[in-house]
Amino acid sequence: MADNKDHQYDNLRTTEDERTKTIEEICKGDDWEKKQALISHIEAIQDDVRGEIKQRINQRDSFAIQYLVSVGAVITTVLSTNLDVSIYFLLVAPLLAIFYSTQILYSYSMTDKISKYIIDKLDKPLEKILGTEEWESYSWRTKQKTKTRSTGIRKDFFRGAMWVITLLCLGAVIGYISITGAWEIWNIILVVLASALELRLCLKIENSLYKKK
Repeated sequence: MADNKDHQYDNLRTTEDERTKTIEEICKGDDWEKKQALISHIEAIQDDVRGEIKQRINQRDSFAIQYLVSVGAVITTVLSTNLDVSIYFLLVAPLLAIFYSTQILYSYSMTDKISKYIIDKLDKPLEKILGTEEWESYSWRTKQKTKTRSTGIRKDFFRGAMWVITLLCLGAVIGYISITGAWEIWNIILVVLASALELRLCLKIENSLYKKK
């Protein structure tokens, strides 16, 4: 089975190498009909992948709004009712934060991959043929040169919000129960299980989206 997978990977790699070689030959050659066909093909792919980026950005904005509304609703409910009962609803807020942060951060990681694909696989042939720098390549180069991290800051915001909401809500529940002296077997089990689950989920997201490769 392993040999079969290795063979399939070699075939894919060979196909990609051949495709890259063909594109290089077209870019260096003098056949403008082939170059025009290649340009049209690349531009069609660019339209598709840029459309996907736009869809992911719209989806991300929608998730961000739902994120704020849902967490705000939970906190408002807790503060507007009897804390002896409603304090436990704060344990729901970290789950909402984790869910929406995961969706948003994964969307960022996918748009980063798509942008890298555009730069590496689509922009380079066009730049060789047309002699101009495409927008994604220019933007990436400028960010690297000026150390601009606007997208990284937005990602870090949602990453930090996940941890802040989780830790603050768990701390608020534990602190309130400790101050009121209302510890019982059932709420000890509830808080321990909720803390273990939510912290484990946060760590899992960290490892999956931010682990070093």
